[in-house]
Amino acid sequence: MSDTKTISERVTVVMRWLFLGAIALAVLPNGSIDQFNYFLNGLTFGLLFIIVAFLPVRKPRTRSTLLAVMLVCVIFSAYIILQAWPLVDHPFANPAWQDVISEGITDRGAISVAPGETFASIPSLVIPLVVFAIGLTLHQDDHAAREFWVRLTLFAGALTVIALVRHELFREAELFGTPSRGDQILTGNFFNRNTSASFFVLSCFAGVGLCLMQVKNMRWETVKRRFSSFNYFDERKYILFASGLFLTFASLVALFLTQSRGGVGFGLLALVISGTVILLTDRSAKIGRSFKLGFLAGLGALSVLAFVILGGRTIMRVDDGGVDENRVCVAESTLAGIADFPLLGTGFGTFREVFPIYRKLECGIDGVWVYAHNSWLEGYFGMGLPFAFLVLVCLFWLGRELLYGYRARRRFRFVPILIFGIVGYMSLHSTLDFPIQIPGIAILFAALLSAGVAISTSR
Repeated sequence: MSDTKTISERVTVVMRWLFLGAIALAVLPNGSIDQFNYFLNGLTFGLLFIIVAFLPVRKPRTRSTLLAVMLVCVIFSAYIILQAWPLVDHPFANPAWQDVISEGITDRGAISVAPGETFASIPSLVIPLVVFAIGLTLHQDDHAAREFWVRLTLFAGALTVIALVRHELFREAELFGTPSRGDQILTGNFFNRNTSASFFVLSCFAGVGLCLMQVKNMRWETVKRRFSSFNYFDERKYILFASGLFLTFASLVALFLTQSRGGVGFGLLALVISGTVILLTDRSAKIGRSFKLGFLAGLGALSVLAFVILGGRTIMRVDDGGVDENRVCVAESTLAGIADFPLLGTGFGTFREVFPIYRKLECGIDGVWVYAHNSWLEGYFGMGLPFAFLVLVCLFWLGRELLYGYRARRRFRFVPILIFGIVGYMSLHSTLDFPIQIPGIAILFAALLSAGVAISTSR
């Protein structure tokens, strides 16, 4: 029995590092938006999941969450396959197949207007859920989950610092295969400013969490004594605190340099609200009401100051661009498509093929709209009503676990609050852009969620 346990523990340690490496490989090459890296990620995480599935799950709550995730994967993958599966005299076939059948090209129809694209879109739904399941299985105890959060923070922060250095000193150089845009916009190893902004917001949240984790392990009397004796960094927690503080600041600077209106606006909003809730719900006897009010006032003033100093170019973009009328027009066109197929959709992953039919003339004729710039509308456009159930089920279960963590944890109550903030940010930004549809961002997002849920439910 002990030998089996020892082998299991050794496999778990190895798998944790392989898992972190797989996350890094998904993020580094422009968020893995090309087909090769996209399917490579699916293969890598699929193999990792097969191995991890044999590891023991000790806690009933973790087991129920993993079963729920796998059930969602199976049900909605089956539905997507059903959308793409061609049948003779299909009762729910898209009307577009009637012309093809009448021409004698085929005698079969499907719900999806492009079955191949629908089949190929399954990994975009499954991979983030599999990443969440792997992270939860590998980090079931409190210490392992917090260590995973630390590693994710250091990875994201290091990549942010590299992006800043490239932006200031080597602007024309490629970063992990991604060429520079050659302008004043910081995109790092991503090509789209909104994608990079989402990465920097996630990095910032992770850095805040790292700092708070170390603060909770510090005694203020010891901290004062260390400062008075100039003895700062002889323990790991002080080094991690300083690193988290530096990486959080670096992530904020990088966020502003992206000049992403949605990223900066929604990111700051989520960070400020999360920080306020953490402070107001802190039950530590060391923090009095006057300190909380003073800190909140300082946080608000600092946020305004940072926005004024660092967000000048973003403000200029808002003044010059205002509301993006093209995106509003595309959203209206997408809603028109949803109104035609509200129950079963046009096939998951078929937006690019179907949208030109609904594209209004007011949207202009420039460019090809690969994404709807609203992930929720695009998801409903392709999957239909089941997409709404998918989102609601995931949000309900995630909220359930985080509320449990909020009630059960004391020192680390800030973790579920930060995860709520991350989910809120990604949800808001995905109404104007498509960060959650970028594989690398979705994978990092799922990994942070798994770490946060593991910490929330480990006690």
